[in-house]
Amino acid sequence: MQSNEKRHKNHGKAKYRSPAFDSGGDGTVWHRIKLNMETDAETVARVSVYASDNKNDAFSGKRLVGVYENPSDILARGAKGRYLWFSVEFSGAGNAVLNSVEVSFPSETLLDYLPEIYGKNAFADRWLSIFQTLYDDFEEEIRHGAALYEIETAPDDFITRMAGWLDVPDISLWGGKLRKFLGKAAVYSRVKGTFEGLRLITSLFCGVEPVFVETRHAMRYYSGGNGETLKRLYSSDRFSFWTIIPEKISEQDEKGLRRLLERNIPVNTRVRLTVLNSALILNFRVYLGMNSVVSRYGRARLNGECLMNYCCF
Repeated sequence: MQSNEKRHKNHGKAKYRSPAFDSGGDGTVWHRIKLNMETDAETVARVSVYASDNKNDAFSGKRLVGVYENPSDILARGAKGRYLWFSVEFSGAGNAVLNSVEVSFPSETLLDYLPEIYGKNAFADRWLSIFQTLYDDFEEEIRHGAALYEIETAPDDFITRMAGWLDVPDISLWGGKLRKFLGKAAVYSRVKGTFEGLRLITSLFCGVEPVFVETRHAMRYYSGGNGETLKRLYSSDRFSFWTIIPEKISEQDEKGLRRLLERNIPVNTRVRLTVLNSALILNFRVYLGMNSVVSRYGRARLNGECLMNYCCF
């Protein structure tokens, strides 16, 4: 049973009272309370625990189980009753934050696995509870271990580790985009070193679909009237190709993409990168449908008055 509490900052004194935790049955022996608190050296947090079968006994002194100072983990085996409450009192000159609380029940003890003669040995119960706490934490990690391998739920540091296992190119360049790339890692492994692989990297890294132009395909038009212009645009290196990004991207993304392309190009080829700007320069990288369009003629008007009969936009 978990509770995500509001954050409370302490300035002198502050107190928080929890809602009732309901086990659903009378006589429940509660097991453990884990508190995720942030306190500094100048702050003291005192946690009081209460339990009762009667919901009206909330925070009654007669139902007080114990008071704990700066705890992170409380074995609440003395807490017996259907309902459980706790209060946290912060005092001092520093700050404190209560982030979350996890309460578990019913009480479990390793004495249950020993011969009956040890069943009423209070010292053995307290001594074994030290190891049981460690064991419970290990079980919790194992129970939720599968979440580490889910791309959506894995923590950022584990995402980086998985990227190393999958041989993701230039992990440091991806930053916050690494999680998205890992979701397509299986697809990338099948097309690595091909134009499809480069297309996948570019679209995930920049968020736009690239256009590839191979120089060897452009060379067939070099003998025509626009041959010199095409040579200037696409060079005469038949083993090179151009990656054209139809939208403006940041300078940092452009440098990162250039490095990714250079390290993942097909064998014996050379890559050149062009990022199209919104400004048009006629006769130089104006691509219809990418950074230019064909539009109809219309009349230009200013304040309702016609300035020109026809104007192209």
